[in-house]
Amino acid sequence: MYDVALGEEDKVLSSKEIWYCFQCFFCTNKCPFKIGIPYIISRLRKMALEQGYGWELTKILSGVGRNLIKSGLSISPQDYARLDPKKAERELAKARLEMGLPEKYQVSDKAREELKVILEETNFKEELENLEERVEESKESSENY
Repeated sequence: MYDVALGEEDKVLSSKEIWYCFQCFFCTNKCPFKIGIPYIISRLRKMALEQGYGWELTKILSGVGRNLIKSGLSISPQDYARLDPKKAERELAKARLEMGLPEKYQVSDKAREELKVILEETNFKEELENLEERVEESKESSENY
């Protein structure tokens, strides 16, 4: 936010930091002035994409969307390329058991059906495909430089 206030537009838009926000609104809940920082982050992301920044990071986000369609979960241990997926699964299972939860989290059939309706009604899959096409177009145009 400091760089935004200083007018360092290119520095902000080209940074990866604006893509780290999960849009969870935790910061807004903690802010004594209830500033909607996720809305600011969303606008910065849109501006970044308009200027050609961030397309490679949106590919990661599209993977999250694909997971949601496939399993009802946005992220699974297999998504962490920097980790050993089997180790991540074991650690997650251990933590769940320690909390008295089932070893593996599964989305119920009912919840998956409800999610399917929501995703269909919001054209989520089509929007995701459009995003993936734009990522590919961006990659092709940047390769031409």
